[in-house]
Amino acid sequence: MKVKPWQRIQFLILILSLAVLASCSKEIFGTKKGKATNSVKQQDTYTTNKICSQYSVVKPKVDFLFLWDNSASQTYVEPALRNGFNNLVYRISSDFDHHILMAPLIRSNSDSININSFLVSYDNDGLTSSALNRQVPYDIAASKLDQIVSTFNGGNQENGFYRAYEIINDNRTNGIFRNNAYLMIVVMSNGDVRTYTNGYWVHPYNITTDKNRLINLQATLGNDQMRFMTLVSHGNDGVPSGFKRGYAYMDMSSQIYYDAGQAIRPTDQAGKTYPDSYNIVGADYNRIFDGINQSITVVTIAHQYNYWPVDLQGNFDPQTLRVTKYTDSGNISLTPNDTTNGFVYLGHRTNQNTRYSPTPGEPYTGNVVRLYGSGRVKYPDCVVIAADEHASYYGYFKLSGKPNPSTIQCTKNGTNVPASTSNGFEYLGNVSNQNMKVESPANPDNPGTPADIQSGYMLKLRGSAIYTNGETFQCYFDPST
Repeated sequence: MKVKPWQRIQFLILILSLAVLASCSKEIFGTKKGKATNSVKQQDTYTTNKICSQYSVVKPKVDFLFLWDNSASQTYVEPALRNGFNNLVYRISSDFDHHILMAPLIRSNSDSININSFLVSYDNDGLTSSALNRQVPYDIAASKLDQIVSTFNGGNQENGFYRAYEIINDNRTNGIFRNNAYLMIVVMSNGDVRTYTNGYWVHPYNITTDKNRLINLQATLGNDQMRFMTLVSHGNDGVPSGFKRGYAYMDMSSQIYYDAGQAIRPTDQAGKTYPDSYNIVGADYNRIFDGINQSITVVTIAHQYNYWPVDLQGNFDPQTLRVTKYTDSGNISLTPNDTTNGFVYLGHRTNQNTRYSPTPGEPYTGNVVRLYGSGRVKYPDCVVIAADEHASYYGYFKLSGKPNPSTIQCTKNGTNVPASTSNGFEYLGNVSNQNMKVESPANPDNPGTPADIQSGYMLKLRGSAIYTNGETFQCYFDPST
């Protein structure tokens, strides 16, 4: 068969290529007996859990006045009513910064305004000696009801509206009834308002004067909310025996409840025919006071932060910090080194207050970032911080045995690395306790951290020969004879 000239040329090229490959293979892989390889793992990413800001629940100031019926027809307190009151006292004690003043509904003109009144309080702050003299422990408060209802009343006149006014007004300067507190007036009666006027016993149904007097007192004290709660009969006169329907009391409860002047308008009694009035006849006394607890708005104060913990594990690189703030409207990535609306990494701090409002607090010892502007955190915001592991730069390479230096051939990620004292490898010989890491390719003579100490036959790497995370360095060599 006749071979064409161009076919001869292709054949010669193929033979030459195979010869070159065979030569390289023989040189690098065939005759070299020593091999050493080191691969550096990819950098880890460290991430904190979602850490959320906090809040404080401030016990609101609530001042209670309980006026207990001591009329001639009400000369006892049922055990169930006493238990109900006792339960209320303990519930109030856990929820509110409270003052509870108990007093008889009716007093004789010859008696002091505060006759047989008793005080239960959350603490003694602001109370004068005259108030402290009437203070009783929680566990005997209910037993004092017997003493209250047996107070001599000097007649059948009953005016719970004015009685409430006079006793609150008389106890404004001794710390019992405080400015800017909730004011809760609770009247328990088996009758109704009854006064002796112009020689006649009358039941007043026009309560405007009494109502205005109480509302003016509320304005003087600056109460955010005033309630006039009544425990009276909701039935007709004489049904059941010994009870009279509390028309005026029920009316006052409703009018005070709906008064437009309330800074904090109540809503818990909405829809009731007689809001804030409870039927004392046949009532479940253990539950009769529940509406009082439900009427108070708990004050929640959001904490605000201008520092945040960097609670990351491992050897993270601060230059790779990522701060993400989660809000009700979405998440926001804060800009690093931004002193307007971002964050700046400060490193380790000891007892650094992270919160600046409502007071400095929530100290943290460890690494922190400082937050600026809209990057600050406020309850209920949450924060996640992430960062990459510090890059590890290897400026030394350990061979697997003693080499013939002239036969060393190395690659980085499959690319040949020359022998060079400026941008390649240099054989150092047998070295003991060498930190294999360097600070960076720009600073190859500074040790890297954390140290990786090894001993053996070493190469010193420089320039582009230095390898890092995700890279592989490999050398072949003939052993020394």
